[in-house]
Amino acid sequence: MKTFMKYMVVMVVSLSGLTGNNVLAEKMNIPEIDSLDLGALAQDAAKEKKQLMVVYYKGKCEPCDQLSLNGTAGDQNGSQIAPDFVMYKTNVSAGFNVVCPNGEQFANEEFMSIKGIAKLPAVVITDSFGNVMYVENNVTSKGQLLAVSDKYKKRNMVSSKASMTGASD
Repeated sequence: MKTFMKYMVVMVVSLSGLTGNNVLAEKMNIPEIDSLDLGALAQDAAKEKKQLMVVYYKGKCEPCDQLSLNGTAGDQNGSQIAPDFVMYKTNVSAGFNVVCPNGEQFANEEFMSIKGIAKLPAVVITDSFGNVMYVENNVTSKGQLLAVSDKYKKRNMVSSKASMTGASD
């Protein structure tokens, strides 16, 4: 019976035009990644007309653990990340390389230093190519994480409107 239900969910998802990955991301906490190819992740997000948001943390990510991606706009806990982001978290304690859009690779500590990621947890938002656009350091609560999401959602809306009208920042 469980197998049948699993296939029914996949069928409904397929019929609705969603991918299995989207449904899984919406039904669980922020996905953990242990390798970072910013270009590939950002391009995947861009296919969904979204931007990439990655939370860097060390040890335990309190704001990540307090937040799930299945909140709704009317959620009384206010736990919804702006819907125009694809979000991941990564534990820098694990040690990994970051692959930049131009193919350069950096050890995570070196990448963090170059990009100004100083106090963890920190949030990184990229453009559609994977170039780091914004860094917010010391994001220590769910409320701060939601505020970062909202802040850059608004900036991105303004940038999108400006590019559609031919105006520049």
